[in-house]
Amino acid sequence: MPDPLKHHFLPIFYLKRWMRTADKKLVEYRKAFDGEVRVKSVYPAATGYVHRLYEMKGMAPAVAQEFESTFLAPVDSGAAQAMQLMLKYEHGDTLSTHHRQAWTQFLLSLEFRMPCDIRTLKTNVRDDWILSIPDMEARYSEFRRLGDPESLREFLDMQDSSVYEESAMSIAKRMITHENVSSTIRKMYWSIVSLESSDFELLTSDRPVLTTDQFNRSNSYIVLPIGPRHLFVSVFSRHHSNFLRRKTQTELARWVNLQITEGATELVYGRDDRQKSFVTRHLGISRPASHLERLQAFRRDRAAESK
Repeated sequence: MPDPLKHHFLPIFYLKRWMRTADKKLVEYRKAFDGEVRVKSVYPAATGYVHRLYEMKGMAPAVAQEFESTFLAPVDSGAAQAMQLMLKYEHGDTLSTHHRQAWTQFLLSLEFRMPCDIRTLKTNVRDDWILSIPDMEARYSEFRRLGDPESLREFLDMQDSSVYEESAMSIAKRMITHENVSSTIRKMYWSIVSLESSDFELLTSDRPVLTTDQFNRSNSYIVLPIGPRHLFVSVFSRHHSNFLRRKTQTELARWVNLQITEGATELVYGRDDRQKSFVTRHLGISRPASHLERLQAFRRDRAAESK
C-alpha cells in the first residue's frame, strides 16, 4: 500500500517511463551537499519524493495531507491516462478536452510542485504574497477591529504558522489551475516527437519542463521528455516548431539533455548510466529562475513601486 506521507514531486507513472525491463529500475543522479554526483539504480517509487512535502503543518490530520491526496493525486492520475493516449497515437492534438485539461494541469504542476518551490513559497508567503498585495495595509486599517495591532505586519506576526501553511498550498493550487494560463496552453499545438534514431537517450530531472517565460508569444514552446525516446512538444505557432525540426534527432536529444541537466536542482534521471560523465559535468551548473521565483520577484518589485 502506498505511503500517504510519501509525497512524489516526480510521479511514479512518469519515472516509470525510464524504468529498465530487466530489473524495473532507473538510474538516479543526485548532486550531494559536497558537490559530488552520486549515481545509483532505484525503483521509481523509491525516488522523486519528500516525506510530508505538501503537508499543511499545524492543520488537523484530516486536512493536512489534502493537497497531495485530493488535488495532486487526481492530477497525476489524469495525466497518466493522457500520456498513454498521446504515446499510442503519437500525437497530442487528438486528445479529448478532458485529457487535454488533465495534461495541462500536470505540466503546470511540474512548474510549481518541486521541493525548492514549496519551501520557498511557505517561507515567503507572508512577505511576497500577502504584504505585497497593493493597498493591503490600507484595507487592514479599514477593517481593523478593536484590540487588533495597528499594523498589518504586527497582525500577521501573531498568526499561527498553520495560516501560512494553508495559504502557501492554496497559492500553489491556484497557480497550477490558473485558467488564463491553462487556456493558453490548451490552445497551443501539441505533438509527440520520437527520437528512435538518436545517438543519445533523453534524460529527465527535478526541473523537467523546458519552456519560454511566456506561453502566448509566437516563439513560445513547452518541451517535456516523456521517456528515453519521446518528447512532448507544444508550440504557440506552428512555424516555430521549425526550430526543432531543423535539428537532427541526435542534435535535439543533446539540446534537451543539456537544458534538463544544467537546469536541474539536485536530481537527474536516465534509463542507464551511459551518460554519467555528461551528467556529472553539467548537473545544476546553470539553473534558470523558476516560474515561482520570477513571480515572487515581480510581486516584490510591484510592492516596492507602490510605496
